[in-house]
Amino acid sequence: MTIRLSLFVAFTLGCAFTSRAQDLVRVPAATYEVSDQITTLKVQVSVSEFLLGAAEVTQKEYEAITSSDPSVYKGADRPVENVSWWDAIRYCNLRSAKEGLTACYDLTSGERDSACTGYRLPTEAEWIVAAGPLPSDRELLDVANLGVSSTKSLDVFEPAIKKGTAHVRSLKASESGFFDLRGNVWEWTGDYFDPVASPDAVRDPSGPPSGLARVIRGGSFVSTTSRWSRDFRSSMTPDWHSQFTGFRVARSSREQKRLTPSNEYLPAIASPTTTLVTSGIERMVPEGIVTKDGVTHEFDVIILATGFRVTDNTFPELVIGRDGRTLRQTWDDGGMGAYNGTTFAGFPNFFMLAGPNTGIGHTSLVYMIEAQFPYILDALRLMKDHGIASVDVRPDVQTAYNEMLQRKLSPTVWNTGGCKSWYLDKNGHNSTIWPDYTFKFAKRLERFDLESYYQELVPTTERKLAAIS
Repeated sequence: MTIRLSLFVAFTLGCAFTSRAQDLVRVPAATYEVSDQITTLKVQVSVSEFLLGAAEVTQKEYEAITSSDPSVYKGADRPVENVSWWDAIRYCNLRSAKEGLTACYDLTSGERDSACTGYRLPTEAEWIVAAGPLPSDRELLDVANLGVSSTKSLDVFEPAIKKGTAHVRSLKASESGFFDLRGNVWEWTGDYFDPVASPDAVRDPSGPPSGLARVIRGGSFVSTTSRWSRDFRSSMTPDWHSQFTGFRVARSSREQKRLTPSNEYLPAIASPTTTLVTSGIERMVPEGIVTKDGVTHEFDVIILATGFRVTDNTFPELVIGRDGRTLRQTWDDGGMGAYNGTTFAGFPNFFMLAGPNTGIGHTSLVYMIEAQFPYILDALRLMKDHGIASVDVRPDVQTAYNEMLQRKLSPTVWNTGGCKSWYLDKNGHNSTIWPDYTFKFAKRLERFDLESYYQELVPTTERKLAAIS
């Protein structure tokens, strides 16, 4: 007997695009090690595949887009310089619009839309990956237009300042295919500057969420070649500009395809005994399944493998807060969220394990739950010791916490690329993933921060009776 088997699998196709620009180099995903100056730990930072300009933006390219050229050292094929960070991101938006791509920047705030398809400045982490290992002394001068090694006299800078920038692509390309990355003009990046090197994320870090200055990397035609200055990072306030600073453009190139650790999945889909139907299920009927194109597929057995949903569970409908509203109603209005993945504004004495934004993609959820237990137990101890009847996290504290989470999640693979996934709710809000190191989550929850909560004391008479008993 032949059994007609239906296996319906829901999956999301990878979102990708092909760059139309001929001057971008595709940089494969990579990992590098950095010392976290806060924790003193060695951290492995991974960077997703991206596209980066082979050369710095030239004056000809800049003028074609903006109808201006602020450069001090004129020359169509010289890098544009004397541009501020704001000038650079404005160019990126204008070039994106000209090529029919989604603009990346809000020109009022400077914030970047992580899901954009257009041009942007590279992150510092991307610059580090593209630059690769530091060349030897001889190799460095083959690929970089730098000054001299002497640092003892200002006289050595005079000839360099008079000569100015070199034409782009006039020196050898690096092994990765980039020109002048380590020297010609300093290059703006998208990151805010923090003098203390501590990656904000282990996957695609994009710098601190705020700051006064932006990171510049590389080196200019007057930078010394002495060893102490190699790979030196610096910064400028975003509205400053100088004849030593320019930029190159980048674009994102992420595919949100979940890894399938199997050598049998694709052969099974391609098997002559398998028919792949992508039109979607309309309804079930006694004979089998009717798909949205009106076709009836007859089956004896149906196996459902259509995934799962974590952002619209039914239990929040059973939890009622101080104002009589359910947790579901609260989340429907403002999005699923919590404080420290454990407590909820307006729901006193409600503690939750494995709550919003405690999910992780690289280690065990048990670790996160074990970090929550001391936090909850410390809350109960403090309540008992201080005669507190209830604790309720302050709304402003919960809001600030969730804004921090979303800033960190914004540039990550979980949120970018425009693909749908179970990590995001119907509004594109990521309420599932913890975006940082797990040990930082545990550190946050070492003690119950009573100051972040409204407290309601046990009535005095009840406390006296408790003391007598």
